[in-house]
Amino acid sequence: MLKILWVGKTKENNLKNLINEYKKRILAVVPIRNIEIEEEKRSGRDNEYFLKKEMVRIMENLSEDDYLIVLSERGKMMSSEKFSDFLMDKFNKNKNISFVLVDHGGFQKNWRRELIIYFHSLP
Repeated sequence: MLKILWVGKTKENNLKNLINEYKKRILAVVPIRNIEIEEEKRSGRDNEYFLKKEMVRIMENLSEDDYLIVLSERGKMMSSEKFSDFLMDKFNKNKNISFVLVDHGGFQKNWRRELIIYFHSLP
């Protein structure tokens, strides 16, 4: 199973259509589930407070046997071929791979064991 998690709702119809098109293509190879995490309403507190609350919601949607891949602007760059080989290796070793898309606020590194890997995503 492949899970893709992100904070917030997808509002643009063109983007929704694109997501659904890629989901159909991926379903031919592996089961996939998109999970939209409710965005924390920002008020007078600092941003880290809201990021932590959103991370709790993300973690509630992950299981212990998920291999977690965090896609971040601050991540490691990898070629398509190397990334494909990497994914195939993980699929062969684990039942589930979960991608978490994060914004510039980042991901709390200490939330989850050694399973947190950073990859570069285009802005």
